[in-house]
Amino acid sequence: MVFQVRLDSAGGFSQIQKAIDQGAVGIHLTGDAAEGLMVQGKLDKIQETISYIKAQKRIAGVAAHGLDVVIECEKAGLDVDFYQKTLHSHDYYTAPLPEEKGLVGAHDNSWCRDPQAVIEFMAKVNKPWIAFKILAAGAIHPRTAFPYAFKSGADFVLVGMFDWQIEEDAKLAKRVLSILAGADVKRVRPWS
Repeated sequence: MVFQVRLDSAGGFSQIQKAIDQGAVGIHLTGDAAEGLMVQGKLDKIQETISYIKAQKRIAGVAAHGLDVVIECEKAGLDVDFYQKTLHSHDYYTAPLPEEKGLVGAHDNSWCRDPQAVIEFMAKVNKPWIAFKILAAGAIHPRTAFPYAFKSGADFVLVGMFDWQIEEDAKLAKRVLSILAGADVKRVRPWS
């Protein structure tokens, strides 16, 4: 199991210990936590968190909504085992318009500001990538989102769904992955 954690109110690692106690194999710092530390100029605290997780013999990741977190972690050479980064196309009715510059569009509708930039940057990253928010909060159908994420280089997808959707989505993911395993299908980057 992979758990997501934030630092506690004192900047400590109590959530990490709780995740370990509950059986975590992998632990990642949430996107909002990593982004908050970046805004505060505390890249060193991200590395400290990663080091602490690894010292507990767990795989350690960093999640992000904004690509800048991944870029800065890579630039600084942080010892991250995997990334969890948002990815979805803008092919949906309420997708953010080009003039909407904030992290979230006018309709609270963007979780991946610039998908092409994510695809291009992640193509150069040699670490596993879990793509999340690939359905853009249900605005994109899994039949479109799954192939998009995997062809764009994601190694895994994290998909929110209701219990009655699990079987259909699992079958779809299996079908998409079997098609992408074909020799004639091009991915942006090799599987990690």
